[in-house]
Amino acid sequence: MQDLYVKVKDPETGQTSQKKVTVIRSWSDVSGAHVYLHANGVYGYKDASPIRTEADLTVITNPRQNQQAKKWWRMVGQEMSRKYYDDQNRVLDELNARGVPDLDAGALDLDAVLYSRRPIKDRRAAAYSDPTLWPVWFTLGRPEWWGHAGVIEIGGFRYQVVEVDDLDGDPESVEPVDQDDGDEESKSDEIGVTAPAGPGPPEKETGPTFNPDPGE
Repeated sequence: MQDLYVKVKDPETGQTSQKKVTVIRSWSDVSGAHVYLHANGVYGYKDASPIRTEADLTVITNPRQNQQAKKWWRMVGQEMSRKYYDDQNRVLDELNARGVPDLDAGALDLDAVLYSRRPIKDRRAAAYSDPTLWPVWFTLGRPEWWGHAGVIEIGGFRYQVVEVDDLDGDPESVEPVDQDDGDEESKSDEIGVTAPAGPGPPEKETGPTFNPDPGE
């Protein structure tokens, strides 16, 4: 047996932590696919989640071992896998459905949309991540709101879309600005409206003026 330490992400909070898993043995092929036999008898991936399909077992080339793995799949694994991934997808669907605006993406390539994120409680500009594509944070699929929402707070993070025009220069210099923060002038700039000019110097007050009739 061998103990492994793997990174796992909580889908509700987005927080990453380390998890200890114990494996009996593992198999791999030239494509890079891996299957692990865990100490609890589950054939799964490195993070201890069960395999998704029976086809994953093709990496086990030893006939006797492959037969044992397929027997596990038919008796236990198939139902375990279905329930595990159904529950996982349900949680993600509930998270993605919160606050999703009803907008038409048109011809926008949603997979190419970039977002930066920061913890909701950390309001520093420096807390924002680099502009990122969705697969980095969401390995099971693109969230429904991705590319639609300008700003969304979900799973403990505040996500803000990064406009393509902002990346024309040095990408490292891009710092998202909270769209609901700042003074009135900065808010006006964000939505393309010129802020009204401030008041000028006060006019000099004068008393009533008497114009005598020159004819009198």
